[in-house]
Parts: sequence; C-alpha cells; structure tokens
Amino acid sequence: LSYSRVLDVIREESDYVGHDELFRIRETHPTPNTTDYARLDAFVDFAESEGYRIHGHNLFFYSDIGADSWIYEYRENGTWTQDQWLIWFEQYVKDKVGRYKGRVASWDVLNEPLCRVLLDDSDARNIFIDLAGTDIYAQAFLWARQDSPLAKLVFHEFLLGPNGAVNSDAVITLADDVGRAGPLTDGRGLEGM
Repeated sequence: LSYSRVLDVIREESDYVGHDELFRIRETHPTPNTTDYARLDAFVDFAESEGYRIHGHNLFFYSDIGADSWIYEYRENGTWTQDQWLIWFEQYVKDKVGRYKGRVASWDVLNEPLCRVLLDDSDARNIFIDLAGTDIYAQAFLWARQDSPLAKLVFHEFLLGPNGAVNSDAVITLADDVGRAGPLTDGRGLEGM
C-alpha cells in the first residue's frame, strides 16, 4: 500500500490517530537541556488539518532509556539525584502536555512499566522509580492532568494474562498506587490478554 492509501484507509476506519515514535522522550528531548518538537509539531498540525483526534503515545516508556540515550548515560554515571530527576520529569511532562493542550485528546502517560521489568535484566526494574522515586508514576498523571484537564489519561501495559509475562495482579497494584493520588487515570490499555 502507498502512504496515501494508508491514510485513506485510516480516514475510512477511524477519526483517531497517534504515532509510535514522535511523542517519546528521545524524540523531543535529545539532551536534558534541549527540545526538538519539529517532527511532532508537523504530525499534530497534519492530523488536525485532516480532522483527526490525536492520541499522544507516550510520555513514559522504558525504551526511551536505552543505552544510546542521555538518560541511560546519566543513570549509569549517577549524574543527577532523585530530586533532580523529579524536577526534570515534571518540567518535561508539563512542557509537552501543555504544548499540545486542547490539541491532543488523550495520552498514554505510562506505557508498559511492568513488561520491561519482567522481560529484561533485573537492572531495568522500575527504572523511572529508580531515577525519580516511588511517586513518579502518580506524579506524571498529576502533572498531565494539571496541564491538560480535559485530555484522557491512560495507563497502558503489554503481555498480560495467564500466558503473558506480566502478572495481572502487578498491574492492578500499580494502577491502585497511581489511583491513590486521586482520580488521575481515565483508562487502561491492556495488550496480550
């Protein structure tokens, strides 16, 4: 299929679009002190011009912390304290969600937090918690809610179910932990059940 045909099929089947890469930390924040929203802005502008609602996929995803990222380097070198990470993540969420307030209808705030824990090495366990403390996930939802109160906020997990790598009880526990901070999530995305 050509790209234009793909867009025609999407238009015929749905009024909601997202992008797998453009919303990620590594795309919009190539270093801790720089941002590059050019490609994401172009995507959002295009989607709006075509009349689509937009889904922001995603704000927190373990794959943004691969060996080729500045976050990995900072983590390995102990460059920042937990407080410094928390301050950076707060600014990151508020900047990104605020930039697209009223334009992005929904966000995967937290994407596959447990899948990495169970499929990869033990050092990857709860990596954002390791960096910024136990409240980082609830805080991320809170910051997103503050900056875009009408957007739908989603917690998404992968490989769930009896034959999946992620135990459903672990997802429920994490969702409960986030929920204790207030009515912050509007939905749960569950794959591989």
